[in-house]
Amino acid sequence: MEKEFKNEVPRSALNTEVIYGNNHGKNSLDKTYLKKALDTGNLEILDLHCVEQMELNNDKTYSLTAKQIDTSGNTLANKIFHCKKLIIAAGTMGTLKLLLNAQSTKNFPVVEEVGKNWGNNGNFMTGRNWVKF
Repeated sequence: MEKEFKNEVPRSALNTEVIYGNNHGKNSLDKTYLKKALDTGNLEILDLHCVEQMELNNDKTYSLTAKQIDTSGNTLANKIFHCKKLIIAAGTMGTLKLLLNAQSTKNFPVVEEVGKNWGNNGNFMTGRNWVKF
């Protein structure tokens, strides 16, 4: 932030980008892991899809029930996806909700620690006052 203040690097945090993403000072998911995964050609990103349920099948594959929505939240389609491997990255509260719901309704295997000692993984803000009184 000192470099931004001195205009030595493009302003991002000091350009009010912090809450909605920081386009210069931080490597975000879309610039790191997702970009690398997309570059492999083995990934398709389906935005505006909300997973509502997941299930472990008898053959050790997974089924996901999802709805495709528009930008107003209206359901456009209900879909079922099948996969051999499942990586859950729905954020702290989203992942917890999916895991605990699947555990309670579909006997999804969840380790005992899930749901305990977690935080919101929020964007904690701090500031420094250089003004001397």
